[in-house]
Amino acid sequence: MEIVKLGVSVVARNRPDTLRQTVAALVTTIAADVPVVVVDNGSDPLWTREEVGIPLAENWHLIRNTENRGLSCAVNQGLAALYDLGCDALVHLDDDALVTTANWSTWAVEIFQNNPKLGLLVPNMGWYPEHIAHPGLPGYNEIRWGLGFAWAIRRDVYDLIGGYDTQLLHQQECDFGLRVRMANYDVGATHIDVTHNDPGREPNELSKAREHIGVVQYVDKWCGYFRGLGWNYGTVPVYRMQQWPPDQEWYRRFSKANNIELNPPPPQYRVEDVQPGERVMQIVEMTTGQPADARRIMIGDTWYFCIVELRNEYAHWARGTGYLDDRDRAITKWHELTGEKYEGYKWPVNLLKCA
Repeated sequence: MEIVKLGVSVVARNRPDTLRQTVAALVTTIAADVPVVVVDNGSDPLWTREEVGIPLAENWHLIRNTENRGLSCAVNQGLAALYDLGCDALVHLDDDALVTTANWSTWAVEIFQNNPKLGLLVPNMGWYPEHIAHPGLPGYNEIRWGLGFAWAIRRDVYDLIGGYDTQLLHQQECDFGLRVRMANYDVGATHIDVTHNDPGREPNELSKAREHIGVVQYVDKWCGYFRGLGWNYGTVPVYRMQQWPPDQEWYRRFSKANNIELNPPPPQYRVEDVQPGERVMQIVEMTTGQPADARRIMIGDTWYFCIVELRNEYAHWARGTGYLDDRDRAITKWHELTGEKYEGYKWPVNLLKCA
């Protein structure tokens, strides 16, 4: 599909000061005729269009939800609005995604146009040490998934995979990137700079519990899809996702492109010594002459790429012993805080509209 029209959706809730900065940056960095949709996902108190600087131009649109419908639903509302406006590339920005690259919308269109296999594009190329280089002008580095605060998806890929999964309470961007690759398109990062302009705050118990139960949902979803062995899928300390067919193929090409092996047995500690609640980090010293940002270690005569970060706090998918206890704790904590009983991921799911 020829990419001729890009549109931007900004999802916001509360934080008018942060949104004002995001809107101001958009006004100065995109082409004047680019459609922009701002989705107000139930802000309280309600801010005005003038207060956050949304222009009165015809190509700027505002959607207001009377209540918080959840991140996934709000993202999908913005994508659907851009789709209906005839956009060929659908851009999502969180309200704290501050774009600093001038004329980036034209550049993004050119990248999609010159790389028909690119399905999902994220900014900040330097943030992703795990990548496969795709040389070219303009080009991108192929990655497995990108952070969810800023990205662009090709319209025909959106037709294939839909938007964010409204069942997931966390890990939506991991899920999104996986589905893009399952549709036989690349996820790529390029040199468009976007600052995560989050004022920052200490996560409360509910936000942490939402992350933890979201990880449980995500792993349950894809272990079930690939007919895995439930939560105990793959090997420790390897990321479980490497055992899934799309990631196996990605890592095969990744290791070949970078002339390295994957996942050595960690020499610094024994996995069986890791107890629930502990954090074990494998610290790898950078080696002169190796590619920038590569996390490598030499065992014997072989260089390995290390992704052996154990976060045994039921917050991620790489863990040591006690993973069943961690999963149970995540489910129990969510029920304690919300009264909602987690009963597993439900297939199928309609990803083209909100729940």
